[in-house]
Amino acid sequence: MPRFNSSYPEHQLYEDHKVLFPSTAMVAGIYGAAANVEIPSKTRELLLILDVSAAALAVGDTLDATVVTRVYINGVAYWLDVCAFTQVLGNGGALTHVDKLVAGLDQATFADAALAAGAKRHILGDAWQAAITVFGATAAFTASIDMIPME
Repeated sequence: MPRFNSSYPEHQLYEDHKVLFPSTAMVAGIYGAAANVEIPSKTRELLLILDVSAAALAVGDTLDATVVTRVYINGVAYWLDVCAFTQVLGNGGALTHVDKLVAGLDQATFADAALAAGAKRHILGDAWQAAITVFGATAAFTASIDMIPME
């Protein structure tokens, strides 16, 4: 995992990043990281990093990656989609997508539904999970999802 440096010197990076989805070789199917990853309560911004280290060869092969966070509403836990990375095509080669969530930004009203590719919601809950879906008859990807909490 490459080290990312904050472009804002007033933000402190925590010494270690959090692994949401470990580097995994995948063929067609749905993959999820079952463990809840927690972040410090003083986190105000969060970098999410999708690292595709190996991609399939066909343009019809795709990888969709999403990140969800847990929030409590009236004592009930809800898992909300907060980041749907841009879809990765099989002929795209190795690449890295980075997204940033910022606590306190206005959030439009939404129904609890899946996000479209490339969309995000600026909601920082107390626990996090990630999932990757791979499509295609010859699909074969290796990818991971990490996050870096910032104050």
